[in-house]
Amino acid sequence: MADDKREDPDQTPDTDADVADPESAPEGESEARGGTAVRTRATMPKRRSAPDADDDSDGKALTRKSKSRSKDKDGPERIGPIRFIQQCVAELRKVVWPSGSQWQQYFVVVLIFVVFMITVTSLLDLGYGTLLLRLFG
Repeated sequence: MADDKREDPDQTPDTDADVADPESAPEGESEARGGTAVRTRATMPKRRSAPDADDDSDGKALTRKSKSRSKDKDGPERIGPIRFIQQCVAELRKVVWPSGSQWQQYFVVVLIFVVFMITVTSLLDLGYGTLLLRLFG
């Protein structure tokens, strides 16, 4: 018990010196010594050694898998740039393009919307500018 009284209260306990073997220490020993739980030993996870590359635990030789792409994968097959352009052109041919009158209608609708937004923004800018000039001007 005399070992528990330390001169410096901020001194951290030597964890390996407190209990030589954590399994052999009786439960509740830290409470009996002063009521404070003391960490007896840092537990680190045990590292597993890497299996030998030449043989398996069964004694069978391991073979490396080929890094080449197999055709039976679930993902899409990789293609080259020329084939990609050909597929893009084929997809664009399937598109139903609007007629000339539809283009004109879409143009007019977009133009009216843009003019409306310019008008709203200009009016807000003019209103806030006038308000600020009257307040601070």
